[in-house]
Amino acid sequence: MVGQQSIRQEARRAALDVQSKRRRGRAAREKRLEDLAVRVLVAVGERDAAVVDAERRAGDALREITEDEGLSVREAVEWCGDEVTTREATRLRRNQVGGFGVNVGRLDSAGLAALERALADPDVVARYAAKVVRVPRSECLWWTGAVSGRGHGRFWIAPGRVVIAHRFVSQTFPPSARRS
Repeated sequence: MVGQQSIRQEARRAALDVQSKRRRGRAAREKRLEDLAVRVLVAVGERDAAVVDAERRAGDALREITEDEGLSVREAVEWCGDEVTTREATRLRRNQVGGFGVNVGRLDSAGLAALERALADPDVVARYAAKVVRVPRSECLWWTGAVSGRGHGRFWIAPGRVVIAHRFVSQTFPPSARRS
């Protein structure tokens, strides 16, 4: 009987050791996956910031061509060659409306006015900040609020008025504030 009890205890110990080893392996894998996900999100965020900056500069230059030099959008496109279409040039110019330096091309004048009011309202800014979480060991911020079907954060700045969350954050929390 003593022999069987020792065998059972040894078997239990062996099973618990295996389970413990598997748990440690799963925990290590989850940590690796978390770190990799953060790297992906940081890279995507950096890419998006680079695209926004490049489009801002292109929009500024196109606005100078059309407003300061007096060319039409079509003439500006001809000067740019095959790299820019009339549609894209119009979009790039429109994205600079309101001086936000972010893509506000789909916002009409009422939307821009609502965005300006929201940015000036401390309650709206606080409501936004409550939906953002800082990513550990990163400059990234995670949106915890509503998300569109395409995966973009959605933020209601006024009744019936929604903006993509990163449009609001780029004005509310400039890059220097996100690092602190």
